[in-house]
Amino acid sequence: MRLTMKRMLPSKWWCACALLVAPACSLLPDPPPRIRWFSAAPERVSAIDAAVLVDAPVALRLRRVTAARHLGERMAWRTGQEYGFRELERWTELPEAVVSRTLERELFESGVFLRDGRAVLALDVEVRAFEEAPAGSAAPRPRAYIELGVLLTGAGDRALVDRAVTALVELEGEGPAALARAMCAAVGAVAAETRRQIEAVAGA
Repeated sequence: MRLTMKRMLPSKWWCACALLVAPACSLLPDPPPRIRWFSAAPERVSAIDAAVLVDAPVALRLRRVTAARHLGERMAWRTGQEYGFRELERWTELPEAVVSRTLERELFESGVFLRDGRAVLALDVEVRAFEEAPAGSAAPRPRAYIELGVLLTGAGDRALVDRAVTALVELEGEGPAALARAMCAAVGAVAAETRRQIEAVAGA
């Protein structure tokens, strides 16, 4: 009988330890929240009307595409004069990189413009807004909002186009994935409008 009791002691000891450890395990911190990444790059540029294609494309150089200092990887939102960021939702590419690549496709793959690093016509673009605009009285749903500052210069650095090009695309659904889809459409829209603005003055 004494031998049986000795054999039982280890199992009881482990049970007691388990009871002591269980509360300690529940006090361990939760794993850090996971950052999610989304693309704002459209899959393809807008359709080009065959009527605008020309035999002698206009030489053009895309000189610089920059972005406002507050725009980066984090998804941004704005309400009036207040800006904020989604800390756990990020863009896979910086806004200026997405806009630059989309503009290059829109301008040069259309055949309307010829990429030329020494062309007289030079295009500079600043991404001023790349954010979620809240719903309001005029818009029942949030929207993806992009604003570009477009400057096209010619001979003697004379400004031919100096204006803001904007796009507002309503979100279909909620959350960061819906914002990403709307932002893809907005990027394509501002790129197409920028091309049209340049065509109007460049004789393309």
